[in-house]
Amino acid sequence: MKDLVSGWDSYRTRLSDMKIFPPLIDALSFPLTVAYAIHLAKFSKHSELNVIIMGATEKAEQRIFLQSTYYEEIVLLLPDIKQLSLYFVGPEISVSTHLQSVKKTDKVKGWFYKGKLMEFFREMGIGLNQGNTLLIGLNTGLGMKHAGLIMSWVKDLRFFLKKK
Repeated sequence: MKDLVSGWDSYRTRLSDMKIFPPLIDALSFPLTVAYAIHLAKFSKHSELNVIIMGATEKAEQRIFLQSTYYEEIVLLLPDIKQLSLYFVGPEISVSTHLQSVKKTDKVKGWFYKGKLMEFFREMGIGLNQGNTLLIGLNTGLGMKHAGLIMSWVKDLRFFLKKK
């Protein structure tokens, strides 16, 4: 984890034969941000961890998970995690993968839900333990300061906060 906290150069030197080019860095930014959030939340010592990626899209988070091994970097950086379940939740998830799971390795599994966060919790009835569950938004669009987009998150965020 020290490599990640120090920045891209120290992370890259760990992977000495890797050539850095923009698409690689862009795609790695999603799983490395998740790893860093796990570290900051002090969840890195959990043997089983659930990460809910809210606002996930087919073209970004889902595609990177399905077409690369980049999300596996999380368990390489945080070796105490023995089982990582990633829940990709968002209205832009592919219809063809809705309610499906994909096992990438013995340690990493992804689940896909096309819909909003509130719908995910209500429909799936998943009793995710708060002590080993992290909710993260990687590309939510909230930084765009678009009032309509911001307001579209309000119900979901209120719902989740009430679950505490």
